[in-house]
Amino acid sequence: MSTPDSGSATGTDAPSVASATRRDGSDGGASVRRRHTARCAVLLVGLAFATVIQNWSDNQSSHYDLIRALDAGRTTIDVGPYPTKDKAYYRGHWYSARAPGLAIYSLPFYEVIHALDAPALARSSKALRGEDEMIYFVGLWCSVLPGLVMLLLVWRVADRFEPGYGGPAAVVLGQRPGPVPGPGLEGGDELALVDQADLEREQSEEEVAIRGGHDMPPTCGGGSDVGPGP
Repeated sequence: MSTPDSGSATGTDAPSVASATRRDGSDGGASVRRRHTARCAVLLVGLAFATVIQNWSDNQSSHYDLIRALDAGRTTIDVGPYPTKDKAYYRGHWYSARAPGLAIYSLPFYEVIHALDAPALARSSKALRGEDEMIYFVGLWCSVLPGLVMLLLVWRVADRFEPGYGGPAAVVLGQRPGPVPGPGLEGGDELALVDQADLEREQSEEEVAIRGGHDMPPTCGGGSDVGPGP
């Protein structure tokens, strides 16, 4: 009499175990698909970053002149190819007004693409003048790649807190113009504005003190052009 009971129990448990196994497998497959979709979406956003070629600007050219200077074993940009205004005059030489961190980070990549004759490719391209596309090439390394890495980190970290929502969060973040840069050397714009305002205020205060307290307009040019022109 105990045999039918045990057989009945076994027969009752078998379908529930099988259905639970199928359900777990289905959930696992859906989770893999979600991760794959999120990964592809984030990578497509990174690809979109790389498709936009930014035009020339003083900020980007100052960074690029500093990269070229470091590659040549100097820190002055007297012979820089771009007439950037983001520079400072000190003891007979012109220096980039940008912090050197971005240039130091970009220098190894610049040396690699320079060895591959990227400047010739930039000159042959009609998208921008001269070698301006070298700034675009360097920006792929120093702007697009860090931006993509940041989005991948946002995806993975957000998924740990709320599974399934990390991918959309990273994609939405990537569509905003502020936190993730495009392919260029635009790092430091916000700090540059603050530094420029501080510099202009200090110049005005110094000129007022030199002129005996008479409030006269500054004689220096705008922004970070300190001292006489070249």
